[in-house]
Amino acid sequence: MQNTAFEYLYRDSGNNKNWGRVVFAGAITPDETARFIKALEDGAYFIATQIKVPEVFLWSADADYDPTTPLPFPPTPLPANL
Repeated sequence: MQNTAFEYLYRDSGNNKNWGRVVFAGAITPDETARFIKALEDGAYFIATQIKVPEVFLWSADADYDPTTPLPFPPTPLPANL
C-alpha cells in the first residue's frame, strides 16, 4: 500500500524555519489534493491545529528548550513606544 507524506514549513517573521512531516495511510487522490489546496488561505497557508497536524513553532512547550540558556544571538531591543 502506498502512503502519502505531507511536509510543511513554519517560518517566522525573522525567516527562521522549522519543518513538520506527517505520513497518512494510503494514497491521496487528485480530487482530495484539489480540495486541500482550495481550503488553504491565499493558496498556501494553514493553521496546524485546524487540520490536525502537529504545530512546529520554533519555541513550543514540547520543544527541548531551556529558557535559562543564552540565545546564540543578541536580542533586538524593542522600540520604546511599544
